[in-house]
Amino acid sequence: MIYLKTSLWGSCLLLGFSCIAQNLSFNPINDSTVARYRYETLERSYAEIPMGTNIEDIALTERDYLKPEKHHFHSCSGINSQNEPYFQTKNIESTTLEDWMAAPSLHLISPSRSFGYDSLGALTFQFDHNQAELTNTQNITRANTSDGWQPVMMFFPSKHDDFVQEAINSGAHFEALNNNSFKLTYAGHEMRVVPNDRRIEMRYSEGNTLYQVINEYRLYAPYGYVPTLELTRETRLDLDHPITLVRVSTFKNHVIEDFGNKVEKYTDIAHLEVFPNPLEGDYEVLLKGIPEAIVSEVQIRDYLGNVVFRHLNPNVEQDIISLNSASYPAGPLIIMVYTQHGIYSETLTKL
Repeated sequence: MIYLKTSLWGSCLLLGFSCIAQNLSFNPINDSTVARYRYETLERSYAEIPMGTNIEDIALTERDYLKPEKHHFHSCSGINSQNEPYFQTKNIESTTLEDWMAAPSLHLISPSRSFGYDSLGALTFQFDHNQAELTNTQNITRANTSDGWQPVMMFFPSKHDDFVQEAINSGAHFEALNNNSFKLTYAGHEMRVVPNDRRIEMRYSEGNTLYQVINEYRLYAPYGYVPTLELTRETRLDLDHPITLVRVSTFKNHVIEDFGNKVEKYTDIAHLEVFPNPLEGDYEVLLKGIPEAIVSEVQIRDYLGNVVFRHLNPNVEQDIISLNSASYPAGPLIIMVYTQHGIYSETLTKL
């Protein structure tokens, strides 16, 4: 069903965007990795009790949700030249009920095996993937690479039209709303897409549970949109005094490294052009198709994704930023230009 497919994008994002590393520090580099996407996530969950409800009124099976939880982690996904997936998740902080339930400090997933390490770098587990796990990672990798590794494409006209037509063909009702927004409803599922705010709202029931989900995104040109927020409200409908479990995930520090030119680009109209490239000293960044851009920062990142130099509030004249690369390290680099419209990225080489 079209709504199930869409709601799974968020879970695929969290599972699929990680990659293998050479050591315990967050260094998602492998000699065979040709493209990767990295980001930071902070998850919080808490429970809301209905007005006038006493703790004794709440079912015992639901009381565990009353303890707030927090999970902070870095993730990275990568592919090698054969499009095989490498996943990595490094846990920064997490709330657990019991020590034995704690997530590993570093979780690595290669094409055939998974590994877990504690905070001192000691191996805590390793196992071969079964056929179901192999199929799952292959399907995620295939979807990510074919869609440019983007969690959602509905803000691009062609992808938007394809999605809407697929939903209508599946029996969904389409309703146009104000400001380019639209709503799709099907068998009790409702989805509202607000392109101008880059937001998607969903409401649906599964079994005895009502779900209300809000996803927000930010432009990351030229590759598409990346998530900034996911808020989920989950309420049991079969209880006299149901709590509502609220989960809030925020995403930041997105970096796409594509030195192998493997990731499909979707925003050809708005993008960066850098002259000269490779860099030696002075250079110019042309903001193509970015109207009246106000640039708050230009970041230069190395191949590990570390910020090696910042240009704060650079001057923009006739859509051109003039910069100097004398303080940059030699080698492959990523330039990230932060504007009021979103983030624009391009790969560079410093001689």
